[in-house]
Amino acid sequence: MSKLVENLFLKTTVSALPGEVFLSPSVAMGDSNAAMFEIWLVSHVNLISGTSPYGLTALLEASNDGLYWTAVPNFPKFEEGAASSQLLYEPIQDTSIIIPQAYVRLKFIIVAASTFTASALLHADIRTYRAS
Repeated sequence: MSKLVENLFLKTTVSALPGEVFLSPSVAMGDSNAAMFEIWLVSHVNLISGTSPYGLTALLEASNDGLYWTAVPNFPKFEEGAASSQLLYEPIQDTSIIIPQAYVRLKFIIVAASTFTASALLHADIRTYRAS
């Protein structure tokens, strides 16, 4: 596992998409062609459950040059409204999702509900591997 972010504090008052966007550092894929990630939501304030698009979303993105990034197609995204301090784990189960690009990163999007200030404290790891 590669530590992407530790004690990342996200905060926003933006209540419409695209929300506030935060990007993790990129990780080189090397000879890997698949990835999985773990997210620990340590604490949060005003993340509203079940009211998309409000809350916290994490998407896996990929790039060949580190400049132009696209979401990995069909990769499950992490979406969280309200949650207690717990491990939130999003592995790749479908080995047919192959990532041919050279780099990956996580894109975090946080959207507040109404006039609230939403915030979250999290950690995230990523592991690249060779899918058969």
